[in-house]
Amino acid sequence: MKEGSRGVAEFLRRMALELRGIMARTGTPDLKHMDPGVLHPVRF
Repeated sequence: MKEGSRGVAEFLRRMALELRGIMARTGTPDLKHMDPGVLHPVRF
């Protein structure tokens, strides 16, 4: 990444926020309860 360590930190922060949102929308309380059953394929 051209932003160096700050860019990596920002990328990880955004990924964590996205994961939190996905967990909230699927009713997954923590990572121990996340499995392929909460994923739904999307066809484009």
